[in-house]
Amino acid sequence: MDSLRLQPRIVDILKFGKHRTPGFGISRSYYLSVLAARAPLPSLAEVVTPKGEDGSVMGFGVPLSKGATKEQLRTPLERGAYAIAAPDQKTVVRMLVMSKEEAGFSPPACIESARALSMPDEVRERLLSTWSLAQLTFESHHPMVFPAVRFVLQLASRIAELSHGVIADPIARSYRLPNELPSVLTTDEFLDVRDVLTVKAVDSESGPWAFTMGMQKFNLPEYELRGFAPSLTPLASELLYALGQQSLLGERPAVGDTLGSVAVPFAIALGAGPGPASGVLCHRLVPTGSSVDDALQLWAAEEANEQETGL
Repeated sequence: MDSLRLQPRIVDILKFGKHRTPGFGISRSYYLSVLAARAPLPSLAEVVTPKGEDGSVMGFGVPLSKGATKEQLRTPLERGAYAIAAPDQKTVVRMLVMSKEEAGFSPPACIESARALSMPDEVRERLLSTWSLAQLTFESHHPMVFPAVRFVLQLASRIAELSHGVIADPIARSYRLPNELPSVLTTDEFLDVRDVLTVKAVDSESGPWAFTMGMQKFNLPEYELRGFAPSLTPLASELLYALGQQSLLGERPAVGDTLGSVAVPFAIALGAGPGPASGVLCHRLVPTGSSVDDALQLWAAEEANEQETGL
C-alpha cells in the first residue's frame, strides 16, 4: 500500500463511493452502556417498535425473563435481560438492565476522576445522577457490519434520550450525549469513524503520544504516533482519525507499507499498544528519512493542496 493518501476531512471520504464487504466483523468485546439518570425507565415499546412510531427505533424487542407477556412491552424497563432485533433480524442486540450498584458504577468516583475534567458540564451532571444502567452487546450482527453498528448506536441514543442519560463507550473511553450518536454521516452503508473511535494524546518521555481507541471493536489494529511537537497534536489526531476511517473503508495498511506524504511518508511498524489498551494489536506510524514533525506537516500541506485543486 505505497503512499496511501489519507483524507483528513471525513466528508471527503464520501467521494470514494460505496464500499464492498468490509472484510471484518464485530468483536465480542464491543459493548455500550447507557447510564440512565431518570426513573422510571422507558418501556421497551418506547425504545423499539416494528414501524418506528413516535421516535422509536425500528425493530423488534422482547423481554427474556421467564413468563414474559406482551403487557411488559409497555411497562417501564426493569432489572433483567431483553433481546432487540433489527427489522431484517440479521442484527440481534442483548440488553441487560441493572442498578448502578450491581454494575459497580460509582457516579462520585467517575466525576472526580482526571478524565472527567474535560467533560462538558451536562455530561458530568447526568453522570452524577446515574441510578441504573442498560448494557448493549451483540448476539449477532449484519455481515456488512455498518448496519449493525448504526442499529446499536440508535438504540443507545434512544434509551439515553428517554432516560436523560449518557452513552458510555468503555473501549473508546468516551461519554456521549444522545444527540451526538449516531452522527449524520453514519448510515447503513457508511460509518463515521468518530462514532466508534477516539484519539487520545498524552505526554511521554519522547514527547506527545497519540493513539486510537476503538479499532479493536472490529478486531483491527489500533494506531499510534509518537514524538511530535506539542503544537502538532491536533494534526496528529486528525491523521489517526483519517487512517481509522480509511481502515473501515477497506484501505488497511500492513507492517512495512507506507502512507501519508509522497515526499516523506510514514512506514507502518508494530507498536507497543495504546495506553489502557496495552496488549491489543497496534500499528505505529514511523517517519521515513525525516522527523515526525516534517512528515506530519508535509502530509497536511499535500492534503490541503489536493483539496484546493479538487483532486
